[in-house]
Amino acid sequence: MVAMGDWHHQGIPLPGKNERAMYALFDTSFQEQAREFRMWTLDALPGLGRGTEAWQGYQDQLLQQSAPEDAAA
Repeated sequence: MVAMGDWHHQGIPLPGKNERAMYALFDTSFQEQAREFRMWTLDALPGLGRGTEAWQGYQDQLLQQSAPEDAAA
């Protein structure tokens, strides 16, 4: 599961939550479990690299798919 905010990836817990609780709620954090996050992206986004490199590649693909056809020419 991908976290729904940068705060999680930066290792900033929600009020009243510690690192363990955040992991249980949102899974890996790039800041707190970087190695595990990178390995997870190898499975989630095969062929795109790992970690933030893979997510950037995925985002680039989505942007390219949603671009108007006249802009692609």
